[in-house]
Amino acid sequence: MSKGKKIQKRSSRKKKVSLGVKISRFFRKIIYSFMKTILGFMDWLTSSIRNTIIIITVIAVALVGTFLITHNSSNIEKMSTTYLDNVEKSVIKENTGRKFEETYEMSDYLIYGESFQFFKKRYSQAGDDTRGKNVVFRNVETEKEYTYTFDDGADTGVKLGQLEEGLYEVYIFNHFQKERVFSKKAIKGDTFTTMRRNGKVMNIQIQCDKDYLKDFGINYKKNYLFVTVTENTPITTTLDVMIDPCGLNTHALTNKEVEHFSNDKIDEANASYQLAKMIKEDLEVYGLKVGLTRDKDERIGYYGEDSRAGKAFESKAKVFLSLGMCENEKVTRPNIVTSAYSTGVNANYLCYASQDLGVELTALSTRPEFEPGVSYDMFTTDENFEYTHWEFYPQLRETGGKATFTGTIEFATKNKKYSDAYGMCGFMYFFASATNDESTDYFLNNKELIAQSIADG
Repeated sequence: MSKGKKIQKRSSRKKKVSLGVKISRFFRKIIYSFMKTILGFMDWLTSSIRNTIIIITVIAVALVGTFLITHNSSNIEKMSTTYLDNVEKSVIKENTGRKFEETYEMSDYLIYGESFQFFKKRYSQAGDDTRGKNVVFRNVETEKEYTYTFDDGADTGVKLGQLEEGLYEVYIFNHFQKERVFSKKAIKGDTFTTMRRNGKVMNIQIQCDKDYLKDFGINYKKNYLFVTVTENTPITTTLDVMIDPCGLNTHALTNKEVEHFSNDKIDEANASYQLAKMIKEDLEVYGLKVGLTRDKDERIGYYGEDSRAGKAFESKAKVFLSLGMCENEKVTRPNIVTSAYSTGVNANYLCYASQDLGVELTALSTRPEFEPGVSYDMFTTDENFEYTHWEFYPQLRETGGKATFTGTIEFATKNKKYSDAYGMCGFMYFFASATNDESTDYFLNNKELIAQSIADG
């Protein structure tokens, strides 16, 4: 009997354990189902959020893409239009002159930097009848008149970067008589783009064409000079300033590398490149688009489309700034050489900026119109030791276009395509002398300040 009781007890204990297990399993199933439901909900929620994010992203990308396409299309369309495409026809018809009692014939014109001049005769070193005369630009829409004086120097005349948007008639005072300017031959000049100002540029069209305003119902018997100015968005490939680090130059005829200045203290090629990069960075702060004529170790000359000058012309830069070293042992500080076909006024601005920042310059010229530190380029001589009309430095001669007779000297035929081009305002900035230790030390100790003074000028 005792055995039977034991058996009953064991049987009873076993049933109790089974009930606990069942209860435990029951709750585990409930918890598992609950967790599964929670996880399912979380998975749905995550998937929903992910899908929502994807949808929002797709919509955002679509909206941005649509905006960019529309915006770019609008900009592209705007770049292809001029002031005349947007002005009311009645304004042009009512305000434009028709008959002119006195007229003045022009035969040529040029643009140097941002300065525009026209000439009675073909442009030459000899000067022109327009020298000393006042020229009037009349804005047809506003009827405002702006007066400029044509003088010796390609950097005088009309400052295109200062013109407001509009269509301009051009007059000249000839012996106190106001005369309308025209050309016997029709002239349709390439569009010129000014430097960037506040993120915008002005596109300039020079036109002498009797049919220029025919869409406005205006017909002329002569090719009167009109200048059309259109505000626009700048093209990214168009430069404002091209900086030329000297050194690693190649010879015009042999294409072999020309030896540059180098000693234990300084290497011209490397120093000019580093200075160029500093100036570029400083100029870009002002919103200008700046390029360099060469890479750090690139060997390149001044002749041909892929040359230093060619790159600058193709980029449509307005300023060409060359940085190099001279071998004048009397030079202890930087100095600036400007084209002999300019007045030097823009080089003077560089001097003013240098003075403001305390940068010292070496005075090499006694000309009263020059600030200390500015001098003219020299002219080359022929076999008879007579001066020619070609300047010595290719950095100035081969970048000024028509104004400096680019591509016309015997060994510069590769630049002939630029002989009638709009020219760049050129500067040859000598930052140190290779034969004067004091000069080299001054540059090495003040190169950041020198870079800033050039950018400010």
